[in-house]
Amino acid sequence: MARGSLWRLAAAVFFLAASVQGAGCGSILGIDDGQPIPDASLESGGDDGPVTESGGESSSGSSGGADVTSDHAADVSAQDGADVVSRDAPDGAGPCTPGTRGCNGSNVAFCLLDDAGTGQWQDITTCSGGTPLCLDGNCVACTPGTKGCSGLQPQTCDQSGTWQDFGQPCPYICSGGSCSGNCTPGNQQCADSTDSETCSASGTWTVTPCTGSICAGAGACGVCMPNATKCDDTSHTDTCGPDGNWEGPVVCGSGETCTSGACTGGVCTTGTTRCQGNSVQSCVGGQWGSTMACSSQTCVNGSCVGVCAPGQTKCDSTTNSVQTCDSTGNWVDSTNCSATSQTCVQNGGGATCTGACAPGQTDCSNNWLQTCSTQGQWTNATNCTTNAPPQTCTCGSTACSCSGVCAPGQAQCDPGGNNYLQYCDGTGNWQDSFLCQYVCVAGQTGCSGVCTPGAIQCNQGMPQQCNSAGQWIGCSSPACLMACADAGGCAGGGSQCSSPTTCCPGLGCLDNGSGGGVCGNACGTTCCGPGAPCMGPDQCCYGLVCVNGGGTVIGAPFAGSSSGGSSGGGSSGGSSGGSSGSSSGGSSGGPPIDATSGGGTCEPAGGPG
Repeated sequence: MARGSLWRLAAAVFFLAASVQGAGCGSILGIDDGQPIPDASLESGGDDGPVTESGGESSSGSSGGADVTSDHAADVSAQDGADVVSRDAPDGAGPCTPGTRGCNGSNVAFCLLDDAGTGQWQDITTCSGGTPLCLDGNCVACTPGTKGCSGLQPQTCDQSGTWQDFGQPCPYICSGGSCSGNCTPGNQQCADSTDSETCSASGTWTVTPCTGSICAGAGACGVCMPNATKCDDTSHTDTCGPDGNWEGPVVCGSGETCTSGACTGGVCTTGTTRCQGNSVQSCVGGQWGSTMACSSQTCVNGSCVGVCAPGQTKCDSTTNSVQTCDSTGNWVDSTNCSATSQTCVQNGGGATCTGACAPGQTDCSNNWLQTCSTQGQWTNATNCTTNAPPQTCTCGSTACSCSGVCAPGQAQCDPGGNNYLQYCDGTGNWQDSFLCQYVCVAGQTGCSGVCTPGAIQCNQGMPQQCNSAGQWIGCSSPACLMACADAGGCAGGGSQCSSPTTCCPGLGCLDNGSGGGVCGNACGTTCCGPGAPCMGPDQCCYGLVCVNGGGTVIGAPFAGSSSGGSSGGGSSGGSSGGSSGSSSGGSSGGPPIDATSGGGTCEPAGGPG
């Protein structure tokens, strides 16, 4: 070894030992154990290439003044086509600092002392495999900022030169860190029945026509057209299956020969079929073989086709029609149930028009709105009477409904006060029925009363007024009292009196309980009934006469002058008919009443009993 080389080697070892006490050579040089130690025997005029110091300073070779390369050397592909860059020594780089690391292309370089005692770069390892690039004196996977892919996963290179996943995996293709394509390369499918398409490397479909065949299954073209036949030899025929591939040879029957894809010479051509009823029969070996029934299909020209079997029926809910299966195995409308106001109902294996109505129809029954059930029967849906307000079920040209403001059979008095009785008509509206003579009572189905409300009359000396129900009742208002006074110039019921002569006919002078008298009927009503005390016939109700205790009819009203009597000059409450204050004299109104009889009682004209 030359003296200069030994000197440089000793200086390098001394420097490294001083820099990192106790570290191994591999650790000091930044390479794994087992990597070759840089050749320290290089002379100052060696072929070392330009490098970049890890500390940022770079130099060229020792003596030749070699040009140094610029930063960001050519990209190197590290992963799935991603570009990465290594850095060389910058222009004008001089000697390096002993012990520093740098890059020479894809080589990791180390700065060693030369004979002149200056640092010179020495390549120590070449970056390759998963870390093909040199960055700041270290082998890395990629150049920071570049993009790439790991399978379908987009990646980006971080500042340390390490790939990092970003975003979601691509569904089809990842290229240069971006997703693309609309299919997975190599996949195959059918574009239609006669064209196959394959996904290219760029992720796009490429169409390939299926010449003389079809596309079926996973997208592969077949080799024949379905149902085509051929002869494998003179005794074997072959048929193309539904996937466009030959199903395999079938031997012809005894005495048959395969010609133009068919075995001939028997009673039938092997492989052909025919219909037997609603079953398919096949020709095997020139003879008709067993049959296979068509299930929910129809045998047509030796094949089971369609969606139904002959004779089957079903309901079409959209048209409310019974459908039957035609000779081609397809459903056709045969009977429209709505035309007969019935419903198509499925029962067992068939369908029929049944019921009393058709789906969607409405009707009225006892003021109920009815709808048609799925079985064609009327069902109550809405009670129009219980609506608020009550309504009437009516039917138009297409449907029925609850309408109007009242229910059938309801009656009311005209809200306008016109004394009309109103009935609910067939449309659910109020109509005037007739004008009441006296009173229209709400809620009743007729007029009521015997008088006009508010009217006043004098009935047997008792004033009466007609109430709101059209009935006469006693009254004591000044207008009422004047009604009887005006009738005969006498004091009417309720007027003060001192003797019966001042009261109108039919009235007595009764004790008012306050030391005076008041004109009134001895019975306290408009007339006295059977058995009631009386002073004369005018006090008894119609059909009755006043009879004394001896059975003699008292023929004249009480009209005599008083001869004394009770403290009120009359009866004490009307219970005794005024017996203690009866008259002892007569008047022009009739014979006097016997003072000792105390009057009589009201009895039927024929006598008591």
